[in-house]
Amino acid sequence: MKTNSIILPLASFLLISGPLTAATVTSIQSVQPFSGTSSESWEDFPTGFFTDSTPGTVSILGGAGTVTGSSLAIWISGRFGPDNFGLGPFTAMTHDGFRGFGKSSSIDDVSMDFLTPITAFGGYWGIGSTTRPLGLQFFNSEGTLVGTTEFYYSRPNNDGTLEWHGWQLSEPASRVEFSGGGFFVNDALQVVSVPEPHVAILMALFCLARLGIGTRLRSH
Repeated sequence: MKTNSIILPLASFLLISGPLTAATVTSIQSVQPFSGTSSESWEDFPTGFFTDSTPGTVSILGGAGTVTGSSLAIWISGRFGPDNFGLGPFTAMTHDGFRGFGKSSSIDDVSMDFLTPITAFGGYWGIGSTTRPLGLQFFNSEGTLVGTTEFYYSRPNNDGTLEWHGWQLSEPASRVEFSGGGFFVNDALQVVSVPEPHVAILMALFCLARLGIGTRLRSH
């Protein structure tokens, strides 16, 4: 199930930050698993290819984003039978649920665009190679590169278990492009969107109201 929430990632989000990994610029930090303001489980998509050798675009994240590319597919976890996705000698296994997302060609043409800029991006991933990393390039709404990172699939013998990789961005991004890893899969995609201005105003008013109540209580 996909979700699209307006809950703000305030101080609680800061607690999920993990140690830095192989991010190639200082504007990106690796973080531990988190629940985003929007997520994509891929469970609502039919099994099989939703784009062929010609790149196409599909709405994801409950309408909060799109994915574009060729040879994009929805696969069934290796635990449950046919229509699965091979990762080396094993088949990919979803982090949860039955379905996951995959890129089934070595052409680097996959990108995700977000309706509202994001400050965090992550999910559970697998790559068809343990020797080549999957690269991610983040761009702002003007198309300017704001950061890059990469990661390797480190499971022994590509055993199909997906691994968490997620990042917090110091500058909001509206687009992420993938490169270098060829075949890759994802499940439980998470993003944290920049708060809408009116939501931020309401939160500020709420904090001011609480401050005012506390002041009045202390004065009595």
